[in-house]
Amino acid sequence: MVECQVENREHTPPCANEQRPAVATLPETAVDGAGTARLRARVFSRRANEAGDWIRRSEYPKTGCFLSGREACSVSTEPATSTSRVGIVIACMTVVLYMLGLADYPDAKLLDLGFWLRGVVRPRPDIVTIAIDEASIGPDESRAPISRDLLARVVTSAATRRPAAILLDVLLDEEGRDVDADARLASAIEDAGNVVLPVVLAQAPQQAPKAVGPIAAFADVAMAVGHVVLTESTQDGVLRRIAVGPLHDAPAEFPDRSFAELGAAPLRPVAQTDMPAPDPLIGRMVVVDFVGPADTFRHVCARALTSGDQPNIPIGAVVIIGSLLPESGDVFYGPFRDRDGSRLISGLEVVANCVHSLSRDVPIRTVSSRWVTLAMLVAAAVALMALPRVGPAAAISLTIAGSLALVIATPVAFVALRTYWQGTGPATALLLVGAAVGVERYLADAARAARIRSLFARYLSREVVDDIVQSGEVPSLLGRAQEVAVLFCDMHGFSAISRQMPPRELVAMLSVFFEFMCGPVLRHGGFVDKFVGDQIMAVFGVPCGHGDDAARAADAAVEMRRCLLDFNNRALQAGWPAVSVAMGINYGQVIAGDVGWEGRTDYTVMGETVVLAQRLQVACERFGTDLLISEQMAREIAATHEIVAVGETVPSGWEEPVRVFTLPQTDGGKPNA
Repeated sequence: MVECQVENREHTPPCANEQRPAVATLPETAVDGAGTARLRARVFSRRANEAGDWIRRSEYPKTGCFLSGREACSVSTEPATSTSRVGIVIACMTVVLYMLGLADYPDAKLLDLGFWLRGVVRPRPDIVTIAIDEASIGPDESRAPISRDLLARVVTSAATRRPAAILLDVLLDEEGRDVDADARLASAIEDAGNVVLPVVLAQAPQQAPKAVGPIAAFADVAMAVGHVVLTESTQDGVLRRIAVGPLHDAPAEFPDRSFAELGAAPLRPVAQTDMPAPDPLIGRMVVVDFVGPADTFRHVCARALTSGDQPNIPIGAVVIIGSLLPESGDVFYGPFRDRDGSRLISGLEVVANCVHSLSRDVPIRTVSSRWVTLAMLVAAAVALMALPRVGPAAAISLTIAGSLALVIATPVAFVALRTYWQGTGPATALLLVGAAVGVERYLADAARAARIRSLFARYLSREVVDDIVQSGEVPSLLGRAQEVAVLFCDMHGFSAISRQMPPRELVAMLSVFFEFMCGPVLRHGGFVDKFVGDQIMAVFGVPCGHGDDAARAADAAVEMRRCLLDFNNRALQAGWPAVSVAMGINYGQVIAGDVGWEGRTDYTVMGETVVLAQRLQVACERFGTDLLISEQMAREIAATHEIVAVGETVPSGWEEPVRVFTLPQTDGGKPNA
């Protein structure tokens, strides 16, 4: 008896008071007429189909159910697509780590890659640097701090070239030893009328930052003062950003505009009002658009300028005065390397690069951290929702390709769009969440494969079970009609043998006999349905068909003939009697499903096809052959096997005769009597 149930025991069919429609009985040995067999087959088929229809209408439309005793197991036939909790946690952790700055260094290296891809560009000719170097210092002039008289002469000489602005990149935060020299420098600054002086932030341990800038004597006569806030990477010390505009939490006396902003203002075609809005993580920071390594900008020697030479300084240019002396310590690491492989670049050239960056119509845009965080969440959401719906190989490919695309977008966006896109965070989110989904999917698939093996290992060969696992299509064990080939194999004279042999010897012989005869069934994709004493019942085509199940059954029978010879050789060595067999094969429609009662169930097939196969096996003795096949079976294998007509017989329970056939011996033997 087969009883089809679903896992939710509280969920009952519409007619709860009626007997469940999936209950039917068809004992094969109780068939006492062809009409009775057909009637019972039709009754079982109808009731099983009704049960299948009810289950398909239930809330488990995509689950193959298998009942064994009181337990009900289900194997999903589709990959799980539920959201991964582990993936959500990893996505949140990735966002937190990004906000802590752990992605800054890889993003910075990708920015360096963008500089390398873009290459060196020609600097603006109206940005001129005047270098105070070794040749500019007289024998009696101070080097650190730089002589105020020298600075006054350089500012005066530069002013004669009518520049748009003079940026004096020297910190004048203390009075000089010579008061008159300070007065002469202040006078030169006032006479020029367009000198900009720098202010920096200084912070002592456990103290608030304070502004350090020019003393009042210089600040009062300068055109403006601007702040200099440069950010260097904590990992490699490379300078990549400068602060612009008003700074958050800066001292009250700190200027609202940067030193480079003030210098770049005369060169911009529009008013400098499009500086970036404050970013919640990095504030108002602009990527320095370095034009190249050290010495890319043309330097004018301060000595040549003050000695009366006429260096080529365009009218209306921005002149930057700074020191190249080792004592100044004003050197940084830039993204470019010179011919010697050095990244060192002077502070004078850093200011020139900053002015060059801000003099463009639009400085290099930096994607806000808010948008980057949103991109991380979107990447994680896509991984959580999309990857479980594709196969493992496709999921791995999509994850790697998406992560690489987000990473490569950083240098590409810099070169093509002058935009600094920080792609490491989204790429990491996609990669980690994709990996979490992949691991979870792998574990789920492994558990699912283990459940499939536990369900079908009793019925099918290992190869067939492996095929089911790899295909992902779990055959249903509910009652259903299916085309199969049924094979019965019985040992001749077993009753006489059982009376002559001791019980232990008899069991040992049967075990070896079954081992020899069941091997071909499994090797050809069939499964051993049951043993009835010395009789073997095998089925080809359930729970999953192959399309050539009739041919498989025929090939198995031919191989079983050869295995019988091997068994008899083994039996002679063990002192057992040689045996012969009778086999019957039929092909047709059966009802296949899990059959039994609550205490015990078996997956089996039943119907007229099964009964006729058993009757053919019994009829072998009458025709003096070891194998009989039905007419339907013969039609199925006619194109691939040699068939020999034997005659007609009226099986028990049949009113009309049926034609029977056999397969000729191929190993030189003769049919068993």
